[in-house]
Amino acid sequence: MTILVFSFVAILTGSFNIADSLFDGGDYKNALIEYERLDFFSPRDEWKYKKALCYRELGRYQNAVRIFESLGKDRELVRTYILMNEYPLAEYECKRMADGELMGWVKFLEGKWDESISLFNEIGREDVADDIHSPPKKDIRKAQNLSSIVPGMGEVYAGKPLPGLFTFGLNLLFGGLAIKSFTDHRTLDGILITVFLWSRFYYGGIENAGKAAYKHNREEKGAYIEEMTEKYGKDIVRTRTQIHPVK
Repeated sequence: MTILVFSFVAILTGSFNIADSLFDGGDYKNALIEYERLDFFSPRDEWKYKKALCYRELGRYQNAVRIFESLGKDRELVRTYILMNEYPLAEYECKRMADGELMGWVKFLEGKWDESISLFNEIGREDVADDIHSPPKKDIRKAQNLSSIVPGMGEVYAGKPLPGLFTFGLNLLFGGLAIKSFTDHRTLDGILITVFLWSRFYYGGIENAGKAAYKHNREEKGAYIEEMTEKYGKDIVRTRTQIHPVK
């Protein structure tokens, strides 16, 4: 009987080592299988916690939430809500825990810069508060207006010079063809070119300018948030899974 017990313990220990090795190597799918096996034969909170981490890394957030709630892992629960972009739920949990630091990071990830600064100042993290600012933005309306005046100019303003020059060239080409058709008294050709080609690229360029400005702003915000969390908050809000800022 004693031999059987020791054998069983040895098997569990081996499975645990395998599971941890798979998890550390980023193979969360197979690590989850091993942790589930461990939890089936010898239920422990430790296995359940590791299962929840695997679920989260695999994007199965609801499974992770249920386990974190049952284990009372409040901070892990908030981290999971952040990854789900469920910021109201993350804020609720922070208030319930009275965790000012974590709430500051939740507000920061939402882009609520002033509220985040106030919270960090309240808890004595002036180093973080002093480093928070609104990242540079391109005005979407301005980008669209520029492209309505000079096709492609809005895309250049938004940091996309090559697409902007391409848009300008197409408008120059089809605009020139349309005007030449009208001056040559080929009215039908002029109308067809204007309606189906020139206007398409003209208005498409305006729309693309707005999209380029929006994308630029999102990338700048994402890079800034990544820099700040890496510098100050990687042990608080970061997980192995990339955190995405609010759109």
